[in-house]
Amino acid sequence: FERVGGGYLTERERRSAGRDLTEPERDALEDMLRGLVVERQKIKECMGFCISKAAAAAEIVETITEALSLAETPVPKKIARLFLVSDILHNSSASVPNASSYRSRFQETMPDIFKSLHETYKAISSRMGIEAMKEQVVKVLHIWQAWSLFPLSFVMKLERILLHGSPDAPPEPAADSDAAAPTADDDGDSDSDVDGEPMAGAEAEAAAPASGAAGSLAEKQAFVKALSLRQVEAVCEANALSSAGSRAEMTNRVLLALAAGVELELEPKVQETQTLAVATRWDDDDDADANHDADAHDDS
Repeated sequence: FERVGGGYLTERERRSAGRDLTEPERDALEDMLRGLVVERQKIKECMGFCISKAAAAAEIVETITEALSLAETPVPKKIARLFLVSDILHNSSASVPNASSYRSRFQETMPDIFKSLHETYKAISSRMGIEAMKEQVVKVLHIWQAWSLFPLSFVMKLERILLHGSPDAPPEPAADSDAAAPTADDDGDSDSDVDGEPMAGAEAEAAAPASGAAGSLAEKQAFVKALSLRQVEAVCEANALSSAGSRAEMTNRVLLALAAGVELELEPKVQETQTLAVATRWDDDDDADANHDADAHDDS
């Protein structure tokens, strides 16, 4: 039982990792990984298998990591396996025993996965192929950031590993980040494969993003920036994004999802309940001004 990066798991580590897959289960997983393509149904089936076998999460993560780290694997198949990881992470909050461990286990192996992706990225000879792979992988990272799966610093580290081969390399220039934004010619097919395929039934905690308000990306971004605290909180909750933190933090999550090409419901009904979001200093000032105006009206 090899450890990613070399060596072997100790008997104690192996026991603490949960149960192992049976031989038929291991064969089934390996067959699915070999036949995986960028097709929603195939990725969904493999994701469902992994979530249902979450008791063996340690071995499943090792197997997927190894499959993503093979130098001879073609780019499309590596992208399909990365989309599988994204779907597993999206459903790691499902009410299945041990499913939540996928997030921490993949976080441990993610640097190795992205080092292998960098080697693949570096070996591509055509500029069109380089840009296509970069756009697909960076979209995945932006979506993980919008879902708050990992700390922002960790996601940025993965992007530097992908593009430069080192977590300490300088980040991409700001102007170059537009490559991750959808273009007018984008038919949206690739987005539908990376936005996370939620499990059917009560086991799915997060719903798939719904369609957003009409308009260009710039118009949607301007619309989101103008939302109030309660409105942006409602948008986050309606689209399975985290509603924790300040208005600025929630707004940033929505903007990142839009930039990644995810279709969002931008005008959900706002519930008339007390918000649990943390207001910023500006929100406090707005509330104070509103209270002052109300008091002045009462005095008059």
